[in-house]
Amino acid sequence: MVEIVLTAEPEPVGSGAALTYRVDLGQSAGVAPHITLHLPVGALDPKTSGSGWACAVAAEGADPYQTGLHLDVSCSSVLMGLAALPLTVTVQAPTTSTQVLVRACAVAAPKPGLEGPEACAFTTVVP
Repeated sequence: MVEIVLTAEPEPVGSGAALTYRVDLGQSAGVAPHITLHLPVGALDPKTSGSGWACAVAAEGADPYQTGLHLDVSCSSVLMGLAALPLTVTVQAPTTSTQVLVRACAVAAPKPGLEGPEACAFTTVVP
């Protein structure tokens, strides 16, 4: 099973300020791990970095993870093996003054073409 740790800095973050999420996968990342980061409603301009990751951003409507229109960042590791390098996603924080919830999930394929179990992590920041 894949392990995932999600952190956010700074916490708390100022309204509209830069906010960086870091996603770390454990040593059991397996072959070709895939991460989906469900950004909070109001987060803007996501930029990704991390060696070996290929990412895409998509606008999503309300779903089980966020209550309104939001952005999802989906990334796949192009590195095969047991240790995926950290992924960072920097966004402009929402301009609301309430708590926001971010959800990141990872799936690792035990072999190419197969999907393994999903693991998720949550973090809350107060803009």
